[in-house]
Amino acid sequence: MAFWSTTGTEPKRQFRFKVQFAAADSESANALAGQGVIWFAKKVTLPQYTMTEVTHKFLDKNFYFPGRVEYNTVELTLVDPVSPDAVDLTLNMIEDSGYRMPSEMSAAGAFATISKEKASRKGLGDVIITTIDHEGVALETWTLNNAFPKSVKFGDLSYDSDELREITLEIRYDWATCQMRDNAEPYFKAGTFNPDGPRVP
Repeated sequence: MAFWSTTGTEPKRQFRFKVQFAAADSESANALAGQGVIWFAKKVTLPQYTMTEVTHKFLDKNFYFPGRVEYNTVELTLVDPVSPDAVDLTLNMIEDSGYRMPSEMSAAGAFATISKEKASRKGLGDVIITTIDHEGVALETWTLNNAFPKSVKFGDLSYDSDELREITLEIRYDWATCQMRDNAEPYFKAGTFNPDGPRVP
C-alpha cells in the first residue's frame, strides 16, 4: 500500500525532540537540567562525523583510502530563563572544569587548571538528544560521550528587539552513540562502527 493512501505513516519532525544532561558530578549541569529534560532548549544540531582520507599517488593516478573518523561539534541553543539562571550555571561550568580567574591566584587551589575529567564529569557530562514521535516515544537516542562545553555565547542585547534572549553552547565530545527504537544495542560502540550490530530495514 502506498504511503499517501494510509494515515499510519508518520515522518520524523524537527520539533519533536528533548535534550538531557547526564552529568555525573556536575552541580551546575544538574541544576541547568532541572528534572532531567531541558525545557528551554530551543534548537540543537545532531552529531555529524567526517572521515578523513589518505591519498596514494601511483604514476599519473590518485588512489584514496579512508583515514580517521572525526566527530563534529554539536551546537545547542537555549532560551535564557530567569530561573534557573542559565547564564550563572553555564558560567559555573568553566569553574567546575578547573579554570580559576587570575584574580583568584592567591586563594587556595589557585594553581588548579582545566582537565578533561573535570570538564566532562563536573563541567557538563554526557549530553542526550532524543527524537520522539507524536506519542512521546523515543525514536532515536543520541548520546554525546565525554562531552564538555567548547564555547558559550550569551547572545545579544538590543533596544530594537523583543525576542527572547538566547545562549548558545558549542559542545565537543569524543564519540556519539545512537540507540534506535526497539534495538537493544547502539549503532556505534566506543567510537567505532559496529558491523555486527542491529539494522533497521
